[in-house]
Amino acid sequence: MKKVLFLLFALTFSLKVLAQVGICKTALSLEDNNFVGSLWEPNGTVNYTEESGVGVYGLVISLNTSDEYLDIYEGHKVSIEYLDDTREVLYIKAAPTSYDNTIVSNRVVSIYQRRVLVYPNYDNLTQKQIKRIVIQRTNGKVWIINTTPKRAKRLPKEFAKAMQEALSSYKTKVSNNNYFNEDKVYSDDYFSEKETINKKEEEHLAFDETPDTISNSVQTVDFYQLISTIDWRSKEDDIVNKYSENIRKCAHLSDNQEKAMADFEFVGCYVGNHQSTAYIFVDSITRELRSIKFYLKKSDIDNLDPQELSKEMDDMLISLFGEPDRVSTVMKHFDRVWYTDKYLVKVLHMFYSASHNHSASQFYILTFEKNKSEGNDFRVAKWGESKESIMKKEGKADVANNKDIYLFSDFVAGKSCDVAYIFTNNKLSMAKYIFKPDHTNKNDYIKDYRELVSLLSEKYGETSYDAPEWHNTLYKDNYEDYGFAVSLGHLSYSAGWVGQTTDIMIVLYGENYNINLVVQYISKKFEQSMEKEQRNEKIKDL
Repeated sequence: MKKVLFLLFALTFSLKVLAQVGICKTALSLEDNNFVGSLWEPNGTVNYTEESGVGVYGLVISLNTSDEYLDIYEGHKVSIEYLDDTREVLYIKAAPTSYDNTIVSNRVVSIYQRRVLVYPNYDNLTQKQIKRIVIQRTNGKVWIINTTPKRAKRLPKEFAKAMQEALSSYKTKVSNNNYFNEDKVYSDDYFSEKETINKKEEEHLAFDETPDTISNSVQTVDFYQLISTIDWRSKEDDIVNKYSENIRKCAHLSDNQEKAMADFEFVGCYVGNHQSTAYIFVDSITRELRSIKFYLKKSDIDNLDPQELSKEMDDMLISLFGEPDRVSTVMKHFDRVWYTDKYLVKVLHMFYSASHNHSASQFYILTFEKNKSEGNDFRVAKWGESKESIMKKEGKADVANNKDIYLFSDFVAGKSCDVAYIFTNNKLSMAKYIFKPDHTNKNDYIKDYRELVSLLSEKYGETSYDAPEWHNTLYKDNYEDYGFAVSLGHLSYSAGWVGQTTDIMIVLYGENYNINLVVQYISKKFEQSMEKEQRNEKIKDL
């Protein structure tokens, strides 16, 4: 069967970027599937671009099939699921289609290709092994790309290599376009052999538009002073008027996922010893302050050792906010998250080593994001509360014989259930509703699941993912047996809501003719400490 060759194109129409897109040379096979050959063989292509000076990696998943199966559109969801049973749910940012013909069994076959653009967390892709990728279609249908164990083991290294190729491709394009920019006009003397541009001066002109000194008319401000004194309930106009000496109009920036935008920047701000520009992000509709993002001046930090810069900034931030709640130090990333009562503190620090194509560089973004959570996180409690405090509030007897669990029965949404508070080092880190319905018709369990999904959606908004999963397709064509299939473990349902401080998941699953319906709440602040504690418990058993 002949291979079908498609030209992968840059999806610049779907990206609000300031420059080109760099693309890795070779597409990665996402599935070992020799049966259908070139008619399927889904692959992924890594691209890289920069938006407002921030590097962004995209993943283009290409699907080859007939046109009737390409009902995938922008706004649909993609679930990347890993062998450790974690998953990442992403929105499709673009889904263009191309068309070609090929010869199969001596006849012409029309082949369509849909390219699905998403922005995954590449820390996951370069560390974890992908179990499968689920792509949402219309009418509740999905495409499922499964990986074999052998293929899954190779993918992280291939993703890391593809990232480097995409970045190198981007740097080359930017360098070429900057040098031969048709908008610039030079005299003939510019190309004279006598004329030589100092390399450092050239780099400064091409890549560093921030002035080396702050104008005398601009008042210098420490970042912590700004975020401590600013009113997080203020609107854009209030901020512009209050800080008029430091506020400047900037190119429009948008964050579609957070429904936020920035039209103003705060200049003259220092983060530690480093000069920065702070972008003021507000709600796209209400114009209320959502976040402040401090971009350290690149010419200040590009010549610094990334590990030393990371340690310097960590020491400063830890002195202000304590140890980070989430830490990621992998590949060429030093990322941190702190969850405080007022705001989330996020660090995105990424660096690139020098190569024959480009010099070493790095960027460091410090974000303060308004804490949107109000009131309690689960029932009467907030994350981090002690078991004693919550038991006093609930006033119900604990039936669990475990210091890390507070368990009792109750009715929720008109249904009988067990309520479980789960603690890590006596701090609330997880909670569950374990429903106990008893139905003769097992399809009624699915109705319970869908009712709870509907109720949770009314409270928390649209689901981040919601799809059935077939583990054995024996009863897939018989809808009246779906409930029975769940009881056998052949079919399961899951949906989730990814929040700022809390992740919520509802699961319907079964085994040995028994069906379980559970709603689980997980604190993002304590998730890593909970995982660490569970790992320590496993080590003790060895």
